[in-house]
Amino acid sequence: MIDLKNSKNQRVCLAVYCENIPKRDYFTKRNPMVVVYENEEEIGRSEFYPNEPNPVFMKRFEFFYNPDEVQNITIKVLDHCFHSKILTDQPFVGLINFPLSELFSQPTLTINKKLEHINLQPENPEPKCTVIGWFVKNEKQCFNTKVIGTNLDKKDAFGKSDPYLIFYSKKADDLIWFPVYQTEILMKTLNPIWEPISIRIHKFVGGEMPNIIKIECYDWNKSGKPDFIGEGEFNVQELLQKDKFELSLIEPKKKEKKKNYQNSGVLTFTNSIVIEEPTFQTLLKEGHSISIYVTIDFSIANFKRKEENSFHYFDKEKGIISLHQKAIRNCLSSVQDWLIDDPIYTYGYGAKTTKGNQDCFSLNGKENAGIQGIESILMEYETALNDEKNFKQVYSRSIFPCLDHVIEEIKKKSQQDPMKYFVIVMFVRTNIKQREETYLKIIEASKLPISIIFVCVGIRSMQLKGKKVGCFGPFVGLDYEYLRMPLKKQIPKRDIVNTVVFESHLELDHEKIFDRTFQKVPDQMVEFYKQFNK
Repeated sequence: MIDLKNSKNQRVCLAVYCENIPKRDYFTKRNPMVVVYENEEEIGRSEFYPNEPNPVFMKRFEFFYNPDEVQNITIKVLDHCFHSKILTDQPFVGLINFPLSELFSQPTLTINKKLEHINLQPENPEPKCTVIGWFVKNEKQCFNTKVIGTNLDKKDAFGKSDPYLIFYSKKADDLIWFPVYQTEILMKTLNPIWEPISIRIHKFVGGEMPNIIKIECYDWNKSGKPDFIGEGEFNVQELLQKDKFELSLIEPKKKEKKKNYQNSGVLTFTNSIVIEEPTFQTLLKEGHSISIYVTIDFSIANFKRKEENSFHYFDKEKGIISLHQKAIRNCLSSVQDWLIDDPIYTYGYGAKTTKGNQDCFSLNGKENAGIQGIESILMEYETALNDEKNFKQVYSRSIFPCLDHVIEEIKKKSQQDPMKYFVIVMFVRTNIKQREETYLKIIEASKLPISIIFVCVGIRSMQLKGKKVGCFGPFVGLDYEYLRMPLKKQIPKRDIVNTVVFESHLELDHEKIFDRTFQKVPDQMVEFYKQFNK
């Protein structure tokens, strides 16, 4: 892990866009995404864009640059596969390689390279990938504003729209607009009032507050491409100097056709300001702390404990460690660094036991489920599975009862201690039977000081009618980008979920697996205290 106190390490940020991404074949749509690696270690992966040959990615890739070290950067372009998050399931398109020092030695801090190892038809234009880098400064600074839409164009059949906004920025010497923020989608309205917007300054291209911001407004469609409503650009300094600022949305094609065209709606900005917001480190220094909850799926969906193909099978005499033991030890390896003598509250489900309800029971059999340290959790885990008289695996129908129990317990504790933030780590295997209830519980939890991590154990590719099928689709559907889609009346207030496929990280050491598991928690914690002013 990088020593944050080492002055040689400078935090950097990369933005990526691609050109001329080909289709894999005539009938297949391209859904490009990128994955960034430093010395073969994954830094992060982007969103994907359906059937887009020239994607400009919103994702920013952040890590540390040390000019005294060799840091080889690889950017792989993949064709997003909807049923799976496992990278090996995503068809490979091409890649670029370069040393990080090469990027930061360029006057423009920009590298443009053609994609290598790509299967390209002769008539297709040359695919390229461009990377822009910058040093992170003023990490605490945020651009905050409130946006209200008025009289937006009607795009839906019944005289309404489902509008959302995308904010863009660009470097002064560049023509490419990079998306930096997307609002939530509001259903069936021509006069939307979006949630307050907060954008970290270092997320803008170049890492500084831009002179000009561009906004595009779209009407979301459940199936198919969104309808373009209009766009506009504004001078940031002019916006910040006014209590109320109005921006007309213009649809160029509509303006060209209609003589009396004025606009496709108006956006009104209020409460626009650049302020310093807390970071994860400052929250901890101010006395905020983290409490960890762990739940383990003991159900027969993991196969019976005594069977060698069971994900709970272990044999101490033969030195055989179960997949769950590996996952618990590796995914939680460094969690004690976040705790100050706090226990880890540990629950199980999917077993008949004298220790409690089969849908949710404390692993230590006590009313207080707190266990001190990872090794103690593993000891209680082994004790439970070896107790054949009082501990029997059953078919578990849902993760929901255990999740519900833990969230209700946290809700009470958070009222008693507003300085405490809670992280739930669920080691899961079974399908989500109570899907609707689970979705609503996560939406409810988004208003609480909670992050939820689903560690998928034993979830690997299956053969279905001769084809490989990723079998953890239900848990992908709990990620923020899916829950945020307006298919229901309620959407989460913030991103609180991270899904980790444990077997995808088996080649990494325990520190890196821990980082993958908890990578979203710092930003999620900061976002909670920003939104709810705790």
